[in-house]
Amino acid sequence: GKSRDAAPMRLEISVFDDGSTDSTWQLLEQWRATMHAAGVRIILGRSQALPGGCGFAKNRAAAQSSGAWLCFQDVDDLSLPNRIEAQLQAARDRPGCLVGSCVRREPEGSTARYMAWANGLSDAQLYLHRFRECTLL
Repeated sequence: GKSRDAAPMRLEISVFDDGSTDSTWQLLEQWRATMHAAGVRIILGRSQALPGGCGFAKNRAAAQSSGAWLCFQDVDDLSLPNRIEAQLQAARDRPGCLVGSCVRREPEGSTARYMAWANGLSDAQLYLHRFRECTLL
């Protein structure tokens, strides 16, 4: 359940476009107004140079953020509706911990070996492999 003393969640979305050549930037600009109307702060950043890769983009998104907590989601990921709230509560309940989530793939079974690895990490393995997919500095 929820902690009675939990502060309300204020969401800020920080997006860094690392050299998209499609209509990503225009779509982000359109979504900015929608997010603002919903009370969500959205910060957009964009690279004018050659793409720097996953780590570069995540580091830039983190640098332009103002929140106390970071929750990453790639453009091709989907989250359950209560993911951010549940992870924030878990972090508040366990100061100093690293909070993650289980991974599901669609279509199911498409990456069985990866799924078994990602969802089967022990606490020690999670700590050691937390940046395996994409390094954040």
